[in-house]
Amino acid sequence: ASSTKYYTLDQLKNPSTLPSTVDQSKLEMYLSDEEFQQILGCTKEAFGQLQMWQKNQKKKAVGLM
Repeated sequence: ASSTKYYTLDQLKNPSTLPSTVDQSKLEMYLSDEEFQQILGCTKEAFGQLQMWQKNQKKKAVGLM
């Protein structure tokens, strides 16, 4: 099991409230798998296969950039 701590989308949209251990450039990876799919419309694995501009487009659309 992964030891990654998950945060809600609302928490991630307010990065100043997150611990310093959170990688600000990969906020989407702190969503639970279920929430990730609901919000970004694909699995984390599928997201990882996208081009950088596609990732950025999806992240901007949900307020994670």
